Amino acid sequence: MSRLVVRPSRLDDFDDMMELADLSGPGFTSLPVDEELVRKRLEASMKAFSGRPDAPQQGKFLLIIEDIESGNVAGCCAVKAGIGLTRPFFNYRIITILQSSTVVNRRFSMDALVLTNEFMGHTEVGTLNMVSDSHRQCLRLMQDGEASFFICHRGMTSAPALPEKQFRAHPVGADRLVPLCAPDADGQPRWRLDRTEPGAPFLAYGSASGLHTILETHWASRGRPKLRRAMQSMLAATNLEMAKEGQGVAYLPLSLAEDELALGRLVRATDETHDIPVEVVIHRPRARLTPHCERFWDMVTGN
Repeated sequence: MSRLVVRPSRLDDFDDMMELADLSGPGFTSLPVDEELVRKRLEASMKAFSGRPDAPQQGKFLLIIEDIESGNVAGCCAVKAGIGLTRPFFNYRIITILQSSTVVNRRFSMDALVLTNEFMGHTEVGTLNMVSDSHRQCLRLMQDGEASFFICHRGMTSAPALPEKQFRAHPVGADRLVPLCAPDADGQPRWRLDRTEPGAPFLAYGSASGLHTILETHWASRGRPKLRRAMQSMLAATNLEMAKEGQGVAYLPLSLAEDELALGRLVRATDETHDIPVEVVIHRPRARLTPHCERFWDMVTGN
């Protein structure tokens, strides 16, 4: 089992930070693929940790998540002190506007998104990003002959994950990607995708994730819901925890989230028409495997 530690960033973390930025994809704006910006952030972090931030009461502390056994970087996060002191820091608040009339005996309420500036001088946590053995990395292991089997989700209209001439695929189950979020005090979803209000915060998947590909392929033909990317992860389990904490809406495998749904810790952000059906598929090379692997394949496929 990997043992992870969180440590201050160093200037020699540059290559690992660029790899994290590349894996995150273009939508992750707090960690863009920009060499100059990444170098500046590493330098600013060194100053902050040494007690010499660029401005008094401010400092940007970049933290690295490292596997101490392998030395690999597993992610990063940042703590930004004194936000909004030199550059404006804006945030949004959802308020409820209530109107009523005794003349017509009607009461009407609506949610409105307003721009505020109420966190000036506070400390912000940002640039949270963790990696795992992503879908893309697992495909490379299969193509390099370093793994015999690979199980993943596959969209109903998705192209084969691996070349059919070299690999076989067999469906072993079915699942659904369901838009879920935390409930409000009344047990209702904090955000609804079927409203015309501005985009709900979206807990996305990194571009190297297979679930990212499934969602993008589905939305390309069916239309994209009104979502505003808030953060992203390679792992559905991470997005599930973030959704439970009220950070946004996540499209999660129903098999993963059904217990949280039953307990009321998560609720649907819209009706079942927005669910995305998927298959669970196992892959193997077409070439003959070891006798043990061949018996496992026969058992899984029912041969």
